[in-house]
Amino acid sequence: MSARFLLKVVVALFVLPMIALAQVAVKITSPQNGAQVSGTLVVSGTSSGATVVSFAVDNGAFARANGLDPWDVVFEPGALAAGSHKFIAAAENGQSQTARDSITVTIAAPPPGSQNITYHSSVDGEALTALLWVPKNFDPQAGKVPLFIYLHGGGGVGTLNSATTGELDTRGWIGLAPDGRRWNLANQGCTWQTSAAYVNNPDPDVGPGEQDILDVITWAKTNFPIDEDRIYLSGFSMGGRGTYIIGLKNPDLFAAIAPLSPASDMYEIFVRRPEPAACKEGMAGGKPNDSPFVNTMYAITSGRFLLENAHNLPVYHGHGTQDGVAYNIPTAGQYQHGAHMLMDTTWSGCHDNMNFCFGHTPTLSELHARHPQGYDWAFMFTPVGHNADGKWIQGTTPASGISGVVDPQNPGKLLGQMEFLSRHRRIRDPLTVVYKSYTDTHRKAYWVELDIAKPWTNTPGAVRATRKPETNTLEVELSRADTAAFDLALAALAVSQAKPLTILLNKLIEPVFDPALDASGETLQPALVLRGDFSSLVSVAVLANGAPLPQASIKFAADKIILGPITISGATTLLVSAETATSVDSEADGALPTRFALEQNYPNPFNPSTVISFQLPVNSHVTLKVFDVTGREVATLIDGAMNAGAHAALFDASRLPSGVYFYQLKAGQFTQTRKAMLMR
Repeated sequence: MSARFLLKVVVALFVLPMIALAQVAVKITSPQNGAQVSGTLVVSGTSSGATVVSFAVDNGAFARANGLDPWDVVFEPGALAAGSHKFIAAAENGQSQTARDSITVTIAAPPPGSQNITYHSSVDGEALTALLWVPKNFDPQAGKVPLFIYLHGGGGVGTLNSATTGELDTRGWIGLAPDGRRWNLANQGCTWQTSAAYVNNPDPDVGPGEQDILDVITWAKTNFPIDEDRIYLSGFSMGGRGTYIIGLKNPDLFAAIAPLSPASDMYEIFVRRPEPAACKEGMAGGKPNDSPFVNTMYAITSGRFLLENAHNLPVYHGHGTQDGVAYNIPTAGQYQHGAHMLMDTTWSGCHDNMNFCFGHTPTLSELHARHPQGYDWAFMFTPVGHNADGKWIQGTTPASGISGVVDPQNPGKLLGQMEFLSRHRRIRDPLTVVYKSYTDTHRKAYWVELDIAKPWTNTPGAVRATRKPETNTLEVELSRADTAAFDLALAALAVSQAKPLTILLNKLIEPVFDPALDASGETLQPALVLRGDFSSLVSVAVLANGAPLPQASIKFAADKIILGPITISGATTLLVSAETATSVDSEADGALPTRFALEQNYPNPFNPSTVISFQLPVNSHVTLKVFDVTGREVATLIDGAMNAGAHAALFDASRLPSGVYFYQLKAGQFTQTRKAMLMR
């Protein structure tokens, strides 16, 4: 064979496949470019020479379309926000050849009234549905609007009654009523086809009921201009129970909640209600006392055991006084899901012939009476059975058999749910945070995080923290805490050399809280985490009740300072100060203090502790003492040799009476005295 023939064969072998390769093409055929669309949207098109067709919206991630030629992508109502969107179709053949086509469409604003929408679970991607209510005259360009979420009871689906939709229209609020996911408990004997658990259960037969509700809120914020400071949660029966437990686990998400005829104690529901075991036991994973996990599930599905968390979450509770389902009949001896949550301070709850006894858990009236700066609540009881009374929603005039809270802005009327909700906005950065938890999955509220010592053992832990920016003080009370963390930026607190942070630590001992939180006889050794920007720090020093905390108990990074574990047996005062790279560089350059100085204590007036700062230009023997107005020495804070530099000492006056005190610094031949005021 000639060389020329071989060359022709080789060339043909390489050229022929290239000639046979089909060109890749893709086209969007519907809708037309520039179209305005609404309702269920089907984007469809054709392709040729492709092995895969993918689709993207607004330059987002590509996902595979349905089919090749033709192909389509379906968007349920509400899946895309109103406004302009760019659709991009891409085809490829697996050999690096691609083609694209794109159009721009406008999604019309949803019409007023009700419609069904589809959203997707962030946990497992399941398609979920809800009833959407768009108020009359809604204008998406007019500004942010409140969001009202309504949870259905056992056996129900998402609905909004006429009294509620009338209020939504009048107030211009968006309404959403989730249907709940279809759960496998319905195949095991539960008569409820859709979930009414409203709790995140790892059992796939139950599913992430709480997250499903949080996901529909995310959907609303994506598709409407929702005012995040005015998101309200309500529900009826098991949905009222869901309102309590979701709201109290996430108090920093909602402006206020309104449980209606709620089942507030799942132990009582287990003992008394006739629903199939597949419903009652299925939601919690078994019968009470089957395991610590099951008992924990009963607790976290009962608003009764989470009520302490309502410190910054206003609650409106509506209930019938003839309700024999979520029991609230005053003349009966059973647990009352309304009165025993709100105002009956005498009862001590036991169910099933003393098998489940929990003592007197708090009522909102007790909590508010002891802590009037928090626990805002209102109620209405009317003589109805287990059904939603329109009077609760809209308010009513006083009448026989009806009790409630008089509307302070309309004294001739009892306050209704919607008016109560409308007067509250979310508190973003409260001065005091109370957070109780039974698990390691609910651990954060506002500027506080809590890791409890014994999660999922039905052994609750809690934190109560109060920030005082004016004195740079953090008051912390803990029960069964493994770690407590605080976002100092959100709390408007700081750690620096010039401005040390005072932390007042103690065990949480609160007579009106759940008796299960009383851990006064248990060892408490938490770690404290201070979160913030500490990138400029080179050292951190801590005084614990005046004594240096060992350096092994102090760790810090650019974003946090970790202290402890710290043993807390009683009142403990920490003084946290820090040195920055700037101050170290100054000292390295010889920029030590040029004179002796005693600074004014901070804070002043103070209660019960304050920081006294001073400067030494040279190494000196130092005494720092405190005297009362008679000249009697009440404290020696320092007595010893100290290096030149800036220093600080903590004066703890917790055992001293209010009044004027004098503190005196002696260093070598230098003496200076200043005045401090202890004001309780």
